[in-house]
Amino acid sequence: VDFTPGMLSIGQRKIRSKGLEGRIQLLTGDARRLPMRSSCADCVTMAFGIRNMRERGVVLRELRRVLKRGGQLLIMEFDYPDDPVLGTLYRIYFHHILPPLGNLISQSSYAYTYLANSVREFPKAAEFLSEMGEAGFGGLSIRKLSLGIAKIYSGIKENP
Repeated sequence: VDFTPGMLSIGQRKIRSKGLEGRIQLLTGDARRLPMRSSCADCVTMAFGIRNMRERGVVLRELRRVLKRGGQLLIMEFDYPDDPVLGTLYRIYFHHILPPLGNLISQSSYAYTYLANSVREFPKAAEFLSEMGEAGFGGLSIRKLSLGIAKIYSGIKENP
């Protein structure tokens, strides 16, 4: 499910190239009101999207709604390395070098500036896990990727 037709078009091409047309269906929709019935999914994933949502609690509860009991939520999002030295160096790069360089290369006046700001404004890992818990998820955990530059947040729908 995506609200951007261009992203769905790219996804459809990838599905065709893998011969998975009969197994995967793409839908246009809003994460706050998914076009799916309740308790229909074994797993829900979101990559690099939740930090762009103002109404994270609404989105998390909606993702929980479509999951079956015992279903898993996996959310991948950018973060900063936990190591203090590496974290400081990465922040300098991410906020002072990447935005102007990325904007220049992509010929955008804002894309990489927005990226850096949206990552800065996203809650700390423990705070986001707490938001997931408030939305009704249990079995909460985090898996760090690339020294913590990305994290996969995981939760289970334990009760209907």
